[in-house]
Amino acid sequence: MKKGYYLKHLKIISLGLLFLLNFCSDESSIEEKKLAKIYVDMHLSQEFYSFNPDTLAIKQDSILKAYSVTREEFNRSIEAMPLNSEVWDSFFTYTQTYLDTLRKLNINPE
Repeated sequence: MKKGYYLKHLKIISLGLLFLLNFCSDESSIEEKKLAKIYVDMHLSQEFYSFNPDTLAIKQDSILKAYSVTREEFNRSIEAMPLNSEVWDSFFTYTQTYLDTLRKLNINPE
């Protein structure tokens, strides 16, 4: 009787954990192309303003605001990207395309 009792509870606990893991995952809430643009803009601002941390923080806040994204959402979305070369290849293709567009338009992140 004890064995059946413990197995029943183990099944219930296992199902509960699966439920929690499924609904509490850190999936990206930002669409991949939008995330790639934010990523590029954030890194360009780092290049231009790394000498002045206050200006850098202001610039990055304005970038995030322009995309209607919080710093936490941005960081969580980057961290949530799976360690899969196909996913990252696709992501960096978007970043390269966006960088090429900025170059053609001669746009600086200032």
